[in-house]
Amino acid sequence: MAKQTKPERVIANAMKHINSIDSDSVGSANYIPETMQPYIGSAIRNSRKKMDILEKTLSLLPKSSDEYLQAQMDREGIAKSLYTMRKQIDLYNQGQLGFKGISTNINPGTKDENFYVNSAIYGNQWDTLGFDDDGKIHFGLSVDDNPKNLQYHKLDDLRDSNPVITKPFKSMKYVLDLYEITKANKGKGKDFDWDGTYNSALTNFTNAGDDVVIGLAHADLAGDGRTKSFAEMYEMGLKDPLFYIHPETGEPLDPNPEWMKEPENVEITNQLMSRYITNTMSDVAGDVAMRGQAPEVKISADRELDDSGAASPTQEAILLPEVTIEEDKDPELVADKELNDKVNKHIKKAESLHEGIKTMPKKSFDYFLKRMRETIQSTRADKFLQDMINLRKATLTPAQLIKKYSK
Repeated sequence: MAKQTKPERVIANAMKHINSIDSDSVGSANYIPETMQPYIGSAIRNSRKKMDILEKTLSLLPKSSDEYLQAQMDREGIAKSLYTMRKQIDLYNQGQLGFKGISTNINPGTKDENFYVNSAIYGNQWDTLGFDDDGKIHFGLSVDDNPKNLQYHKLDDLRDSNPVITKPFKSMKYVLDLYEITKANKGKGKDFDWDGTYNSALTNFTNAGDDVVIGLAHADLAGDGRTKSFAEMYEMGLKDPLFYIHPETGEPLDPNPEWMKEPENVEITNQLMSRYITNTMSDVAGDVAMRGQAPEVKISADRELDDSGAASPTQEAILLPEVTIEEDKDPELVADKELNDKVNKHIKKAESLHEGIKTMPKKSFDYFLKRMRETIQSTRADKFLQDMINLRKATLTPAQLIKKYSK
C-alpha cells in the first residue's frame, strides 16, 4: 500500500475533525481551540513583558516628552492587539463552523491548493501559527514535512487568497428554469431567441459573481449526479473547435480546463459557458431555433454543382460586412475598417474558398472569426465558422465542404 502524502493525510484528518465539531461548544463566547492555547499563552506572556517594560519606561520619562507619548501609544497598541487576538479566535471558530457547513457542497471548481489550505487551517491540521503586532493570526503550513517549505496564511485574507467554491444552487436553478421555458416555448411554436438567451445567461452569471461562474462551469447542471459539467465535457473534447479559441484574442485555449478555476479567466469562462448553454437550449428548441437566427449562405445560380446538385459556397458568401463609421469608432467592437478591407480583398483575390481561407494570414483569420462572431450570433454561425477553421487546418477538402453545405 502506497504511503499517504502529507496533503492526503492532512485532508483526511481535517475532515474527521470537522465532522466531530460540536457547534454549541465552538460557537460559545469563551471557546479557545485546545491546539491554539499554547501559542495564545505565549503571545499573551510576550505582550505582558512588553507592557511591563513600557510601564517602567513611562515612569522614568517626562510626561511632556515625545518619548513618553510614543510609549503610551505603544502600550495602547499592545492592548488593542490583545483585543484583536480575541476577535481573531472568534473569527476562526466561526470559520470552522462555516467550513463544516459547506464541506458537503464543495465544488470541483475549487483549486486543489485552496482546498488543502482551508482544510488544514479549519480542520486543525496546520503546522504552526503566530500573531503579528496587530494581533492578527497567521497559520504556517507546508505541503510536505520540510520546514523550509513553510508558508504563512493570514486568517483575514483566506477567503480572498484561497477561495473555496461551493455548488451554485441559485444559478443551477436558473439553467433548469431556462430549460423548462425553452421546452414550453417550443410546444407553443415560438421562435428561439439565441441572442436574447445568450445575453440573459451571460448577464445572470456575471451578476452572480466570479465564484458562481467558476462553480457553474464545474457543476452537474442537471443535478442528477450523472451529467458531465461544462469543464468535464470541455476536457473530453467538444465538437465545436470555436470553444478552444479565445473569443477576444483569437489565440488557442488550453483544452485542459484547469484554467477555468482562475478568477482572472472568469470573463472568458462565462462567455464560453453561456454560449454552450445557449446552444444546448437551441437544441431543446429543435427546428424552431434555426428560423430567423442567421442569414443563409447565399449561393450563386451559375456556380458549378457537385453530384448532389447543390452549389458550393462562394468567396462572396463569406465576405465580411462593411464597417460603418460608428463601428470603426467604437472601442468596444472588434470592427476595424482597414483590417476588414484587407480580409475581404484577400478573399476576393483567391481562386477558391479553400485557398482564401487556407492562405489568409493568421492575424487576418483571427479578425475574420471575431468579426463574424460580432456580426452574427447563432448556432448556424457557429457551424459555419467551425467549417472555416476545419478547412484552414486542411481537415476538409473543398469537395467535402461542399457536401457538408449540401446536406
